Amino acid sequence: MNPSSYFRTATSAGLRSTAQARGMAATTSSSSTMERQQQQQPNRLTKYFAAMKEHCPDAIRTYAQCVTTANDNERLNKGSCQAEFDAVKTCLRQVRSGGDANY
Repeated sequence: MNPSSYFRTATSAGLRSTAQARGMAATTSSSSTMERQQQQQPNRLTKYFAAMKEHCPDAIRTYAQCVTTANDNERLNKGSCQAEFDAVKTCLRQVRSGGDANY
């Protein structure tokens, strides 16, 4: 980008200097690169959740239904759905360890 383009960008964005425009352009460029990298490599939790959806969808569904019902009845408290949460937690631990148990 040539200097006059920076000035036009700065003026159109309401920035006071071309230095601010350069900073804006650098930030936009680096953030789009980071977004692409994040999309290409899911984190561990995302991988585990995907595996959990395959191995124990009933445990996830039961926990979600319990939380939704308790919330709708205005009775959602800590421990309201502890048994269902424990089943989901057990599933996560099994998926993380690579085991294939009955969920």
